Amino acid sequence: MYRRIIRYGIVSAVLTSFFSYGLLVGVYQIFPYSQILAFKQFLMPNPVSVGRNKEYRIELFEKFIPPAEVVFVGDSITEGGEWAEFFPNLKVANRGVGSDKTSDVLKRIDSIISVTPNTAFVMLGINDILNEIAIDEIVYNYGSVISSLKVKGISVFVQSTIQCQVSRCGQKSVSKVNLLNEKLLVLADDYDVPFVSLADLSNTEGLDVAYTYDGIHLSAKGYMYWVKQIELLLE
Repeated sequence: MYRRIIRYGIVSAVLTSFFSYGLLVGVYQIFPYSQILAFKQFLMPNPVSVGRNKEYRIELFEKFIPPAEVVFVGDSITEGGEWAEFFPNLKVANRGVGSDKTSDVLKRIDSIISVTPNTAFVMLGINDILNEIAIDEIVYNYGSVISSLKVKGISVFVQSTIQCQVSRCGQKSVSKVNLLNEKLLVLADDYDVPFVSLADLSNTEGLDVAYTYDGIHLSAKGYMYWVKQIELLLE
């Protein structure tokens, strides 16, 4: 009886320890959190949606195809820019779609190429990160976007992914954006295309409150800063 009680106590202590450590791994993402996450993604990869994000907006792109000199490609941050007004002396097409991830852009790449631009400015990544898409998968998709545009003779500018505020997205997402931008710099070099650092908008500490109205999307001051970073490239 005494030995049974001791064994029961030991088993209970071991199980309690494993449970407590499991909680620490999940909450604080300590070892082996990344290994567990990678194994989970291997067993259950992110499902590939057969549909296109914001189909109603893409249908507009497919029905109205104005020839453009420059196309801006991205998510809601790009969509929110009045690019034709920012650059009134150029024929500009806005191909930003809210909530788009890199994989979503690939599904609508024809609606970007169809405006026959000379130049494409691409800014993507934050929605992938907020949806916990692996960084390597984001970079792979980004490379496919670049390749699809280049093969059509379009000059591509890879812009650094714009940050979000720490208070809105958390330090983990901010750190991932920093890692993505490091990898995009290398990717741009691999594809022999320019990398445009949006500097203050991609601040390693997160997006400054002066440039945003909700922690993710840009205020007028944010867009003014963005335009200033690229206007010389469009002259």
